[in-house]
Amino acid sequence: MFRPKPDEEPQYRLELHFHDRQTGKLIEKKKVEAYSQGQALFVIWRECMRFDPKKTYLVVITDGCKRRPLFIIKNLRSRGIQVAEPQEYPNGQKGAFPPS
Repeated sequence: MFRPKPDEEPQYRLELHFHDRQTGKLIEKKKVEAYSQGQALFVIWRECMRFDPKKTYLVVITDGCKRRPLFIIKNLRSRGIQVAEPQEYPNGQKGAFPPS
């Protein structure tokens, strides 16, 4: 498995919100930290395996990321998972729908 350098901080901090499909209420909220986008996707899929996709849906919030996780966003959106992005990331990259 991937081993980070001792002084390295996680680049990607995501929040996973699992909601009930019928009521829309929040069932569980989980914070995920990862050093790479591949590692983050692996952790997200592992967390998703605990829930029934017919009863729950997932929203991923990328506010804690240091840069825009484009690989994660493309993979999740292609599978119909909602991704909420900030207007601007700490490194200056714009989110999906920045104000004009």
